Formats: sequence, structure tokens, C-alpha cells
Amino acid sequence: GVPPYTEAANMKFPGTYVVYAISEFLFGETATGIHHGLLVVNLATILLMYYLGMLFFARRHTAVMSAGIYAVASLSYSFLGAMAHATHFIVFFGLAGLSLLFSACKWNSTLSFFLAGVVTGLAYIAKQSGFYFVPFGCLFILSEAGWRLFSPQAMRALAYFLVGAFAPFALTVALLQHWGCLDNFVFWTIKYASTYSQPLSQVLPMLWEHMRLMYRIGSGWLFFIPSIVFFLPSIWRQSIVSRENMVL
Repeated sequence: GVPPYTEAANMKFPGTYVVYAISEFLFGETATGIHHGLLVVNLATILLMYYLGMLFFARRHTAVMSAGIYAVASLSYSFLGAMAHATHFIVFFGLAGLSLLFSACKWNSTLSFFLAGVVTGLAYIAKQSGFYFVPFGCLFILSEAGWRLFSPQAMRALAYFLVGAFAPFALTVALLQHWGCLDNFVFWTIKYASTYSQPLSQVLPMLWEHMRLMYRIGSGWLFFIPSIVFFLPSIWRQSIVSRENMVL
């Protein structure tokens, strides 16, 4: 192969291309091989949904329901289920990082916080929008520490997690610099991509229209409405910053 952003370019970070390359290496250099890779990633994500459901709610039926809903939703056209889209890889790395982060908070292990950060950082290496998993991880750490921001335990956990979260980006920059394509990477993924940014006053109407179209042509509302219905009573019964509501 050739380094990314040399013969062809895209506005995404290169993580998705790495997954494609691994899929082609394992299953053949065809579109079918890439879809086989998507199948493996999607099955792993479904298992992660079940695992997280057991960790956070300790109820098997809740975990099975969570995994089942994601399994059905991930096959929907509304969720680009038939395509090996970057979104699938973002969700996989985000959930894997959250699983490791839960274990790190349980055992209070600095190495686990760092590894959780690394895996979470791979989410935005797959595509920039996956970066939102990083601040979510920080909020989760603070929620587990009782929202004591300046406690030594919370600051140490945040420090190791953030170092790990930015490690994949640092490694990516170093490799692209070594291959001589860092300038192309900066141009396509940062400078050129920034020209598509819009003021917040325009973004919110566009987001609403996108969601309305997505759910009109698919089955998204079948999952969105029950989520809201079950979320509101949970707020009534317990604090909104509880672990369960953080996950919801």
C-alpha cells in the first residue's frame, strides 16, 4: 500500500482506512472483505453493549435488551447499517474505551486509565466526531469520584486518561511526518474540513432537519421515543448525575 493522503485524500482521520486495510488483509482485497470486517466489528460492538448493560445495570434482561436494540438498529438504513461507515468503528472504540474506563474506576489502576484513554482516542482517529467520547469519559470519571474535581484521585485519573486519549493522535502525526504526508493530512482533515463549519444558529436547524429525515425514512423513532419515555422516570427516581443516567 501507500501512505494515506498521498494518492487520494478524505476529510476523515485515517483510522477508518486502517480498519479497511486490516479487513482486506484478513478477508481479501474486495468489497466483500471489507464487509466481513464490518461484520466482525459489529458483532463485537453488540457484545460490548451487552457487557456494558451488565456492568451498569446488573440486570441480564436490560443488557440483552440493550444489545438487541443496537443489533437491530445497526442494520437499519437510517444508521447506515449496510455500509462499512466510520460510524460503526467510532461506536466500537467508544464502547470499548468505556468498558476499560469502568474497570479502571473500579480497580483505581493508573495503567487502566491510560489504556482506556488510548482506546477511546481511537474513536476520533476513526473519524473526528468520535472525539466526543473523550469529554464523556472525563465526565464519567468525575461522576465516579463524586464530582470532586480537585481531589487527588480524580485529577490523577483524568491526567492518565487524557494522556492516553491524545496518544493515538500524537502517534498518527509522528507516522505521517515520517512518511512525508503530514502537510496533506493537515490540509484535508483540518484546513479544508473547517470550511464546512457553520455558525451554531445554522447548525441546530440543520441537525433537526437531518434527524427528521433520518427517522422519516427509517425505524429510528421506534428506538428514540421509548428511550425518552424510560429516561424521564429514572430522573424522577434518582439523581440525574447517577451512573445509570450518565449511560443513558
